[in-house]
Amino acid sequence: YVLALGILKPRLWIERGSLVSIYTKTNGQNWTKKDGWDTSVDYCQWYGISCDVDGYVTSINLRNNNLEGQFPVYTGYDLVFQISSGMLNRQTLPSNIEVLSMLQNTWLFQKFGLVNLYNLKSLDLAENKLTGTIDYR
Repeated sequence: YVLALGILKPRLWIERGSLVSIYTKTNGQNWTKKDGWDTSVDYCQWYGISCDVDGYVTSINLRNNNLEGQFPVYTGYDLVFQISSGMLNRQTLPSNIEVLSMLQNTWLFQKFGLVNLYNLKSLDLAENKLTGTIDYR
């Protein structure tokens, strides 16, 4: 998802970070189906994710998929953790230093989770082992 001039769309990186947060906070390594989730594959191709033509998440269907723990609506999640956990690597990061500088104020200190999926219309998490409540403001 790169604009014609080679400038990254920051919101798509924020959406990716939010999905990665869902994976890590709900024990993604033990999900029943997790195709694409722990790779650099376009997140619109990850199991249970549907996107619109612009690449924004519109639906998450992770029903009966062994999700465990508290579902992240708001969670602090920084770039350093994503790199160290192997969820992102040099191939998935923008190489342009200007883009990285631009993202510093939006991505590195961004809160990730359900709250940043602005185009989300459908969320199915039934039949999992989630705890707590989903407080979506």
